[in-house]
Amino acid sequence: MAQDQPEQQMSLSRRWLLQTGAATVLLAASGSLAACNTEAPVPEVQPTSQPPTLVPEPTITSAPTRSPIIAKVSDLQPNSSLVFNRSDYAWELPALLVRRSDGSFVAYDASCTHNRCEVAYLAEAQQLRCPCHGARFRIEDGEVVRGPASAGLTRFRLRVDEASGEIIFLGVES
Repeated sequence: MAQDQPEQQMSLSRRWLLQTGAATVLLAASGSLAACNTEAPVPEVQPTSQPPTLVPEPTITSAPTRSPIIAKVSDLQPNSSLVFNRSDYAWELPALLVRRSDGSFVAYDASCTHNRCEVAYLAEAQQLRCPCHGARFRIEDGEVVRGPASAGLTRFRLRVDEASGEIIFLGVES
């Protein structure tokens, strides 16, 4: 009989542990369910026979969506730049107009060819630089000076109207 008593105590301990543990789990679960109760009604979902509406892919058009005038010559001092939205497509994309130190103008696609971050003009270096990973491009032709970009920037054709002083966007240089 002396041996039965420790076994009975051990069984009671296990039983007590299982009962207490189960009660704790049930109490925690009921508290979680009570916390989920909200006063806002749940909207009823109605089945529909209509398929979902999809947004179509943008379509490239050859007609500009805005005026091709980017800026006036007087808007930029030598060795400075201006970001503009080019309008050679049905949507607008960022581009960069640079007035070089000699007074001439160049324009490039402002999206870095490495990861599509917007490049900026570094006046002191006379280069275009990507702030994301440090790629650099020559101002003369948009070619890569330092990676990680492996392709140069797309250059755009411009025309300066001497009479009005307007800088006109003419599209991609071929």
